[in-house]
Amino acid sequence: MAVPKVSIIILTYNNLDYTRQCLESIFQKTEDVRYEIILVDNNSADGTRVYLKNLASEHTNLQVILNTNNEGFARGNNQGAAAAEGEYLVFLNNDVVVTRGWLRGLLRHVDDPNVGLVGPVTDSARK
Repeated sequence: MAVPKVSIIILTYNNLDYTRQCLESIFQKTEDVRYEIILVDNNSADGTRVYLKNLASEHTNLQVILNTNNEGFARGNNQGAAAAEGEYLVFLNNDVVVTRGWLRGLLRHVDDPNVGLVGPVTDSARK
């Protein structure tokens, strides 16, 4: 069976440091899965937009949608979903730092035809 393509949709509004950490973790820890990242920025004013444009020029699997207004959480995610080309959609908050094997672990569960939606749980987060 061919490995499916996954569309990772991330909504941003400021919080450049979180966004940078999130994206770095995806690029470093996502292996053996074909994926694209669709970033929807809701008119950030902290340098996020420039960072995303520069990053998109370095990564062919990264698409950036730059809103001229803050369209809100739901509409921003819907914009990302509309632009997605993957067989599966992953909605990821920009303050998430992923671990090795994260995406493969999620996909493992959708092989079951009774599963329509998968979400991660972090029970061992420490302060």
